[in-house]
Amino acid sequence: MRRKRRERQGSRSNGNFCFARRRLAEFLPGVFALLLLGAFVIAGYFFGWECPFLRLTGIPCPGCGLTRACAAALRADFAEAFRLHFMFPAVPALALFVLFGGRLFRREWLNVLSLCLIALGFGVKFLLAVCGIY
Repeated sequence: MRRKRRERQGSRSNGNFCFARRRLAEFLPGVFALLLLGAFVIAGYFFGWECPFLRLTGIPCPGCGLTRACAAALRADFAEAFRLHFMFPAVPALALFVLFGGRLFRREWLNVLSLCLIALGFGVKFLLAVCGIY
């Protein structure tokens, strides 16, 4: 009886991890990815790196202007942020998705719907850039 209880709780001897360790193992890759992305964004902003997609094709990528838009939003200049890239509010939502392992909402269809809407917004931005409108 005691042995079964120990196995259910998860001991180190049988290879099971407790719930907290599993959550930490799910959480750390997302934090690392966000830190890496943040380092690239900061380096691009301060060192003036150009978009490689724009340089190769001459067409702005769906993310062109996003760094400058986020920097304008951090300065509370939201009009400038929307002018630069209207999908800048999606950045915190995507960061939360990465941190929570793609499960921001309890219902799976809400997660899928919100990611589809974000993808649609970036697709519209790309089409407008290709047409030269935005």
